[in-house]
Amino acid sequence: MKPASGTKMAEDYVLVSEFVLQFLSVALGFGFIVMYPELISVFDAKKSEVALIQGLYLGFTT
Repeated sequence: MKPASGTKMAEDYVLVSEFVLQFLSVALGFGFIVMYPELISVFDAKKSEVALIQGLYLGFTT
């Protein structure tokens, strides 16, 4: 039985959106490295607190 013509296109959209979401979540995690000094100064936080937030984010998303 042949699937409907729109089914393949919908599967492609879902696949592409999954790739985009995965790229954004990983890129944001590594973006913390660039934002590290700014996060410390803006939030008046300790280096260990900012590193913990970055580590938790990378641990949960990857």
